[in-house]
Amino acid sequence: MHPQKSAKSNARADNAITLRNFTRFYYAFSGIYDFLPNAKSHVFNEFGRHVFCQIMKLKIGVMGGAAYEHSKENLEKAGAVGKAIAENGCILFYGATIGLPLAAAKAAKQAGALVIGVSPAVNEKEHVEKYKYPTDACDAVVFTGHGFQGRNVVLVRSCDAVVIIGGRVGTMSEFSVAYAEQKPIGVLRGSGRFADKVAELDREVLQGEMPTPIVIESDPKRLVEKLLMALGRRQ
Repeated sequence: MHPQKSAKSNARADNAITLRNFTRFYYAFSGIYDFLPNAKSHVFNEFGRHVFCQIMKLKIGVMGGAAYEHSKENLEKAGAVGKAIAENGCILFYGATIGLPLAAAKAAKQAGALVIGVSPAVNEKEHVEKYKYPTDACDAVVFTGHGFQGRNVVLVRSCDAVVIIGGRVGTMSEFSVAYAEQKPIGVLRGSGRFADKVAELDREVLQGEMPTPIVIESDPKRLVEKLLMALGRRQ
């Protein structure tokens, strides 16, 4: 083997070992900390969440209302969700769409996060001309060519956890995929439409059928923090 290639391979292996060791340490340490008396667990959660996000680059999907009119308040809340995702060192995924997910994506990008759009279109031409979707909030766009329903599955499966803001039928589809595949779900209470029906849906219909964590919170920053904590406990 070429010496330079060998050195690179060894470096990658060392990095992988370091990452695995850190992952084991973080979760083992977090578990032990839960049993310490008179301790504030959020101190460890804050430390572990920020460090873990920076190393693993967790992928958080933002799904919600696109093609209907949005209040200024909801657009600001969506932006606050995107900003919180960026501040926690995570990557934001969204449907390369408009509306509330776009507001979150723009805020996340402005705050320094990597933003990935997952489009229903087959290429950029179709994305812009047929779907009338922008690309300026994305660092990269994945063109699935699968239409809305196929895009929704690819989008959710690309994420470690998802956030629901408002939404209608498309958001219900994304929620269903996330719930069935046990991806932690954060729901922004007070954002209207589907998001404000999730608590009732969970209570009356789902009834704990899947062990999928569902976090419902009205404050965008706290929603992202709680979602990351739920994700950390599951991993």
